[in-house]
Amino acid sequence: MAANFFRWLKQNWLNCFCYFALICFVCTCAFYLLRGDLYYHTDIARDFLILDEMVSEHKLSLIGARTSIAGVFHGPAWYYLNLPVFFLSGGNPLATGWFWLVLSLAAGAAFYFCARKITNKKTALLAVALLASLKIALPVGLMQSGGAFFASFIYFFFLWWYTQKHCWWQLALAAFAAGMLIQFQMAFGGPILVVTGIYSLYQIFKSKKYWHLLSWLVILLPLSTFLLFEWRHDFLQLNSIINYFTSSSNGGADFSLLAYLQQRLTAFIDCFALVTTDNSWLKVPSSLLSFGFLIWAGFLVQRDKKSVRSAYDLSMLMIVGFWLATAPFKGPLWDFYYDNLLPLIVFWVAYVAILKNDWWWKIILSLAIICNFYAEWRWIAIYTSDGEESHEIFWSFYDRLASDIYQSAQGQEFSHYVYTPNLYAYQAKYALRYWAHQHHQPYLVNQKVPLTFLIIGDSRHADFTNKWQIEDVKINREADEEWGYSSGYRIKKYFLTEEEIKIEDNPFLIENLEFR
Repeated sequence: MAANFFRWLKQNWLNCFCYFALICFVCTCAFYLLRGDLYYHTDIARDFLILDEMVSEHKLSLIGARTSIAGVFHGPAWYYLNLPVFFLSGGNPLATGWFWLVLSLAAGAAFYFCARKITNKKTALLAVALLASLKIALPVGLMQSGGAFFASFIYFFFLWWYTQKHCWWQLALAAFAAGMLIQFQMAFGGPILVVTGIYSLYQIFKSKKYWHLLSWLVILLPLSTFLLFEWRHDFLQLNSIINYFTSSSNGGADFSLLAYLQQRLTAFIDCFALVTTDNSWLKVPSSLLSFGFLIWAGFLVQRDKKSVRSAYDLSMLMIVGFWLATAPFKGPLWDFYYDNLLPLIVFWVAYVAILKNDWWWKIILSLAIICNFYAEWRWIAIYTSDGEESHEIFWSFYDRLASDIYQSAQGQEFSHYVYTPNLYAYQAKYALRYWAHQHHQPYLVNQKVPLTFLIIGDSRHADFTNKWQIEDVKINREADEEWGYSSGYRIKKYFLTEEEIKIEDNPFLIENLEFR
């Protein structure tokens, strides 16, 4: 029996390793949530503030987060996707974090079943394990761009499925997925829609099913928020896009061709990297290996069935098409733009490793998975040893900060002013708003009342914080009580007199979401 077991293990070690990697992925993500924590940077705090505004003030949003082009916004689909859990949990970030984990697992399962439909179980399993290792931290701090990451392979699959069966409803599903890509990430969904839209037209005319063109009308459903917003605001976004590409802001006198080429080369290498380390001695070889596998797959699919060949052709069209379509954009390409190509790249890397069935390729990819987990576990070791006060990008710090302020207030109504270097201070603002809801207390910000707190982020820049306190808040004396945190945050507590309250502060202080 032992001999049979070891024989089975020798034949199935890669499958066992992949299952173990997926278990480690879930446990690593759950580790933060079980400790009452999640990644909580400015963009996530902004999303929570917008969701809270939608719930408490019943404001339905037609736009999402702003893009890198002034006057252009993503769609609001990400807000509405999170809204039910946010509402039912009373705005609890941890409940939303658990939802992100469930959403990530569902997206991983969809990726597995789509990949298996195209090739086989072994390829799909290796691909999903490698992809999970590359995005271990994604569910712990999910944002708008995460929705595009999940939807990219689903859109690819629906469009590929249409090329195999030529059913109108398959193209309709692809059109809807394309609309969702634009909702979540315009900088990726727009170029991909242009490239693959032309490809779908070729498929329609090739099959002579011209009425299938009507299937693309389904894209109007997810794009309806854009259309309504444009109609209500005199085509603000369309004009902003036109102005950007026709004015000097897209390049201009400050444009450097050398800097542009360096940035694109760095982004291109990063796009294909199979490891998450910042060390170029490991990232660059892994990118070259990944790129080589992608080219190698082009030769191997020629001996495979027609459906796999068409999947490869569509994949290369999306990958190459994205880089060509974004070439006129002179600004930087951020990782959350091209990361959406990663599922396609990983899929073909796994395809080559499984098809060739050479043990060294499987070992190399297994080592890449181990390396990615090791990098994340090193970060966990630092996170656990430093203590929650040291990490201002985690929810637990701001939860602790808000708790300390409420304990210091001892049930008395208070207001607060917040200063951070980026001026938005969304992280502390939402934590205090959440605590205000929990204590059924009015949320007062940028108002002088008898008990007023000044929350100063990164107090090491004394010149800026003193100027803000004196010239904007108009409080020019020592605090009645003061304490700080190892992250650099400081809290100043004031019992203001009537004369101090009458001194008006700067009316242009950012209060909530004026600059979303």
